[in-house]
Amino acid sequence: MEMTGAPRLVRLSSSLLGVLAVTGLFLVIVAVVELRWWGTSAPEKLTAIFADVADQGGPTPPLMLRGHGGAIELLVMGAVGVACGVLAPFVLRGRRWARTTILVTTATLVLWGMFVVGADGVALTGFPAYFDELASEGFTARIPEIDALLYPDWYSWTEDIAQGLLLALSLSCLVVLAWAVIRHGDYFTTKKADQAGPDVWQETLSRIHQKGTGR
Repeated sequence: MEMTGAPRLVRLSSSLLGVLAVTGLFLVIVAVVELRWWGTSAPEKLTAIFADVADQGGPTPPLMLRGHGGAIELLVMGAVGVACGVLAPFVLRGRRWARTTILVTTATLVLWGMFVVGADGVALTGFPAYFDELASEGFTARIPEIDALLYPDWYSWTEDIAQGLLLALSLSCLVVLAWAVIRHGDYFTTKKADQAGPDVWQETLSRIHQKGTGR
């Protein structure tokens, strides 16, 4: 990727987008693994065990199993991260449309990622408590049976790391590129610079920066 001539902040944002693409690909792989798990008999067996325990007056299971929708969310988030990386060379060349697309997309990823990670955190903290309730209510024998059908131990922390990295990198790309627009707004142009209209993003971010610094 040719980086000569581009401001340092633009080069940095382009490099971060490349790392974001790699992280997105990693998240896609994690999502595919989860989808494969949903294709096995384990989810159906777990549902049957949960129903049986509940019928016997046992505790209600936590909302851990999100269904295929959770894996699809991860897949889409990863794919969007990869797509951002594809636009990195255009950001490096100062293409205004690529810059605008990245700003909007990374902001969306940050908001979406915070929602998904937050929902996962609630689900994961609820399952150990469910095992405690099973033990206290006389269903200790069902705990190994349930535990054997859950995701592999390594999957949960791998998914958390991938989501956390994607969220952190999306935020980093957003902040660095926004700062690049403030500092080097003239670097970003349309394909036909002589026909380019006003740069709304540069004007808006500059106004926000001026108000924040009291200028």
